[in-house]
Amino acid sequence: MEDVTKLPLYKLKIELASANDPLVVQLRGDKHIGCRGVDVEIGNQILLKEQSRYKDRLLVFDSGDEVENNLQNSPGHGFDLVIKDPDVQIQMATESHKLLNQDLYGKRFDELKFSRSSYKDCRHFGVVGNHEYRSRKNAGVWINQQIYEPGKTLFVGIRALFKVEIFNKQSKLRKEYRIYLSHRPGQSDAASEIGIFRACQRQKSDVMADLYLFGHFHKRRIIPDAIYDSNGKFKKVLYVVNPSPLVNMEYSEWAGYAPLRSGWFVNVFLPLIGDPYGEV
Repeated sequence: MEDVTKLPLYKLKIELASANDPLVVQLRGDKHIGCRGVDVEIGNQILLKEQSRYKDRLLVFDSGDEVENNLQNSPGHGFDLVIKDPDVQIQMATESHKLLNQDLYGKRFDELKFSRSSYKDCRHFGVVGNHEYRSRKNAGVWINQQIYEPGKTLFVGIRALFKVEIFNKQSKLRKEYRIYLSHRPGQSDAASEIGIFRACQRQKSDVMADLYLFGHFHKRRIIPDAIYDSNGKFKKVLYVVNPSPLVNMEYSEWAGYAPLRSGWFVNVFLPLIGDPYGEV
């Protein structure tokens, strides 16, 4: 088991107004802004509508690949792009995060300031994807900071672990969940169903959590598994993979990463009583 102290660790306490209403964890990512078929305005409207359902008990994570970030040495031929300038892609992604988090935080948006050491009220976290990491390797730039931070999404690097305590004062119920977030499990480029499952299982052997949140594969999946916790008890865990609005991209079809169904998010519910479960 990996020493989790090597991972960035974020501790959150979130009060639930009702003991019967679970915390909603929403995973987004792999938008690939700039590609044919990715309509950011439609995506914003879908996510705004979804936020309105759960706003007071919503915790959002982004798995990266917000933009296509096509560079000269990138795979593919570029004919699938409708917005070829990475700077324009980044600006569109930044404006999307601003719009969504202004709605999420309401009147508090302008006064909120988050950092890796001060994040108590943060409800939106994100990691880097392999498409953004191209700029890190080529120019030493974390373009996710440019995308996330103006919109008050906290950039947590390549991967992170979250300890989330939910509670309800009236019932005096409390429960802690551990959430692991990364763009992909290790260096896996699995494309098949069994390959994705095995890649997630390998990550489970390194980091103990209740939820494992990944992007990269462009397939909306909520996969149950089990693990022995630190007390030796058998418990349920979920591997969660976000979908992608990326459709009709020639190189993604060729590489096996075309989504079976396009989408912008996947929800998982963390109750005060019982096991976590996904939205079918």
